[in-house]
Amino acid sequence: ALEAARDRARGGHGLTVALLATLAQRWLIPRLAAFQELRPDLEVRLLTTSAMVDLDREDVDLAIRVGDGRWPGCRADFLAANDLFPVAAPMLLANRPLHALADLAGHVWIHVDASPRRDDWGRWLNAAGATELVSAGRMAFANSAQALDAAAAGLGVAMAHAPFVAADLASGRLVRPFPERVAEPDAFYLVANAADADAPHIRAFRDWLLSTVPQHSRDPV
Repeated sequence: ALEAARDRARGGHGLTVALLATLAQRWLIPRLAAFQELRPDLEVRLLTTSAMVDLDREDVDLAIRVGDGRWPGCRADFLAANDLFPVAAPMLLANRPLHALADLAGHVWIHVDASPRRDDWGRWLNAAGATELVSAGRMAFANSAQALDAAAAGLGVAMAHAPFVAADLASGRLVRPFPERVAEPDAFYLVANAADADAPHIRAFRDWLLSTVPQHSRDPV
């Protein structure tokens, strides 16, 4: 059954992409309408998981992984840097501006209470040289998507990983008040089994997705 499913996918009728749920919701899904218009014959299925899928054994054609881009037996194409910085809603900053790092003390800080996101605030404050700051309050959520939605609703300041807020920053739904960032060593890559990487349906999706992002760039957005 597994081989039959892979054969059907490789026939060009469908393609399965494994990725983090937050990345699917906030980065890939908003882009997919353009691919549907380009290739209405190719059904894209998203498998949201925090596990690293086995592209040899599982019914998955492509995966978006965080790492150094080196996975044995795989082709990996750079998609986006994974840099970390705070974001907030414009309406929040209209009432309580963030002109200097010290101004953060007057705000609620939104946290993600899940590993490895629990220490995002601490790592950014350390990089910014502001470890002495204490928040006016704390809110915690189970995942990054919830935390960023809370920030967009004006509930506080959240820590964001660059790909998760690219659309929000472009639309003005969220703003980035400070230039300081944590430059993560790992990045997001589109990964395929090397043996399958040039299959027509995989190549079509890869070529399209890479055309939507700046290449060879470590810029945060």
